[in-house]
Amino acid sequence: MPASILTICFLGYFLFRSQIWKKRSLYTGLVLFYLFTNVFISNELLLWWEEAPKAYTELAPEYEVALVFTGMTNMYKSPKDRVHFNKGADRLMQAVHLYQQGRVKKIMLSGGSGQLLDDEVKEADLLYSVLMDCAVNPDDIILENRAMNTYQNALYSAELLREKNIKGKVLLISSAFHMRRSAACLEKQQIDFDTFSVDFYSVDRSFTPDALFIPDEEAFMRWGLLIHEICGYVVYKLIGYA
Repeated sequence: MPASILTICFLGYFLFRSQIWKKRSLYTGLVLFYLFTNVFISNELLLWWEEAPKAYTELAPEYEVALVFTGMTNMYKSPKDRVHFNKGADRLMQAVHLYQQGRVKKIMLSGGSGQLLDDEVKEADLLYSVLMDCAVNPDDIILENRAMNTYQNALYSAELLREKNIKGKVLLISSAFHMRRSAACLEKQQIDFDTFSVDFYSVDRSFTPDALFIPDEEAFMRWGLLIHEICGYVVYKLIGYA
């Protein structure tokens, strides 16, 4: 992660006895600090990595199921009388919007607890109440609440689609930065689907002075997100999940 890399560089400046290595550590840290906090550079990388948005005209007229991988709530925040959403809530809201437009017939939510030691709270179950509040017919909601990661999202969702004999078109809705890994996992399960990216971290390209030169903590966060996701994608490929 960027913070760890910078820490190593600046620690090297204090720990190395050699003046040459002191300078190398310091200069490397300063250069990386500029790269990691540069809005333009982080945005360009995200524009490359994220799946580009699709206009509604690029989608099929109708889908049997909108498949939503969860990971959009803070399940361990009190009070428990509501659903505490994170930024990824765009995944759910876009699915609801397509449902209300008549573009998708059903919404499938895939996501368990995501915690190895605490699996009592299932995210898909939490989001069921939100879909009900959005006037989604209960008969049009399909829940998969066992998945602990993206690979299991795809695996258990594919099993459920076959179990329910759903053979119509499937629309996978996921965050743009996560779509490559999500789509690769679902392809591995031999499901025929289209993708619809939402929840973008990138913005339209800008050449303003603040984007080009002014350090910004948002860029730092984007780098961390991007490195984590690329590493996850590579690992999934290596172990055969995607």
